[in-house]
Amino acid sequence: MSSLGGPVVIGIKGPSYRLIHGNTKEIFNMKMETMGSPRNLSDDVLSAVQPHIRSWTKIYGKNYLQWPGSQAQLVIMEPELCKEILSNKDGAYPKREPEGYVKKLVGDSMGTTNQADKWSKVRKLANHAFHGESLKSMIPAMIASAETMLDGWKNHEGKEIEVYEQFSQKILSKSDFPASVRFLNPVMT
Repeated sequence: MSSLGGPVVIGIKGPSYRLIHGNTKEIFNMKMETMGSPRNLSDDVLSAVQPHIRSWTKIYGKNYLQWPGSQAQLVIMEPELCKEILSNKDGAYPKREPEGYVKKLVGDSMGTTNQADKWSKVRKLANHAFHGESLKSMIPAMIASAETMLDGWKNHEGKEIEVYEQFSQKILSKSDFPASVRFLNPVMT
């Protein structure tokens, strides 16, 4: 009890849980309301795309609990706490394995893998590959690939072109990436 006689509220606040659907109806209604009004490009994008986050942050603070369905989800908007969680040096904050289309889209990248040894291996490769000096050495290969690609496009006027396959993978495979990076993605070779 507090000195005023009321109960002391300790913990993380948030919108109350609704049986089965949690807060999904509230989130949906807020999004529909936001989508119904016109927006300028200079407007706050977060409040347009995720209006519930803006609204609930004002009500419950920078960290709150929401219920997208039957599982609780902790939303953290405090920058210092986000840095601590993302660094996760002692493994206190486990990552969820991506599911369904997300796993197909991003695969086992640095942002999605739970395995520390795999994560450190991928990070070492990425640090080397995207170091400033490594990128500078790739410029001639990038220019040559871009020129070859543009020449090839002259024959495809008015047709759809798969830019990713024609440009990104060819540049990566011709660049000075270590052989181990090419081994991770056989499409690049």
